[in-house]
Amino acid sequence: MLFHTVLLVHFAVRRWAMPTALRRGWIVYALSVPAACLSVLLWRWRLPWPLWAGGFICLLWSAVGYTVEYILRIGWRSPPRWPVFVPYVLLYLATAMLYW
Repeated sequence: MLFHTVLLVHFAVRRWAMPTALRRGWIVYALSVPAACLSVLLWRWRLPWPLWAGGFICLLWSAVGYTVEYILRIGWRSPPRWPVFVPYVLLYLATAMLYW
């Protein structure tokens, strides 16, 4: 629930205040670190994989997003740059589905 709420707020801010979203967007990606830590605990407790895989995929999605947006500064949304768009969206969707 927190994951979806944070992303909803972030995407809304991107729509109406892009400079603010770019300054604060790294926080959204940084939230994957606690998610991955929780996934490590769930994995070590030998819980079923759907319970722990989301945090690891979220960490991967965040690494891709942070690298593309903040390190390489690639404008990939409009027009879509497919080599970036496809992995970004697939990792996001996988994370979201596993957190449902």
